[in-house]
Amino acid sequence: MKSPLFDSKKNDTMKWRLYIHSQGSYISLRLELIDFDDIELLALCGFYILSVYGEKKHAKTMKIQKIKKAKTHCFCSKFLERDLLRNDDNELLPDGNLMVGCEIFYYYRTINNIGFSTNTNLNESLDVLLDDKTGMLDSPNSSDCVIRVKKIKINVHKYILAGKSEVFNSILTEKQCESNPSIITIYGFSPKVVKEMIEYLYTGKSPNMDNMACPMLKIAEKYKLKQLKLMAEKSLIHSLSIGNACDY
Repeated sequence: MKSPLFDSKKNDTMKWRLYIHSQGSYISLRLELIDFDDIELLALCGFYILSVYGEKKHAKTMKIQKIKKAKTHCFCSKFLERDLLRNDDNELLPDGNLMVGCEIFYYYRTINNIGFSTNTNLNESLDVLLDDKTGMLDSPNSSDCVIRVKKIKINVHKYILAGKSEVFNSILTEKQCESNPSIITIYGFSPKVVKEMIEYLYTGKSPNMDNMACPMLKIAEKYKLKQLKLMAEKSLIHSLSIGNACDY
């Protein structure tokens, strides 16, 4: 199955198409960029199911990847178990239809074929894409989930949480049957630590790590954020001395 062509809100010359494939007991998704010349993208793609109630379910986020003529698609293997769609009276099938959505965050540039280097400005492009995700964190209007820690509420996006942490993915999956499926309450950590973790989920960075490495290590372990855990361990090793060894 394939969708009609659709374009970007910011660039109507860039056409996309979404394909749904059967893969054993799962369905898989393939998002393809169609009919483009001399363009290279760094893209972050997320997929979800739109439920009967207009909620995003089973959200998954793919890794940031480069899309160009040699590789024009983003593939999401084993996106959803087919058994979840067997029942006609199913919240995933409004009016009997499966509604698959995708969100694409990208940075693109025109390629100069004369003397072009594939490494040109790649780091700069990645920084721009991460800056865009930071803007998402600062803008509550597009969020679809709230993390609550003590009296603080933080607006976030389900597909970012689910894509970066298998623990958050499990939490969101389990909460689909609850009355407040879009509220996650975190206990045992201060708002500062939770905000720092969310900063990492969106940007891959932890600017205050050196000031809170111990609690960051604990929260990284709890939510199985391997890279954040490595960052915390590295910070602790660098700050370790005879004078403070007992503190750790």
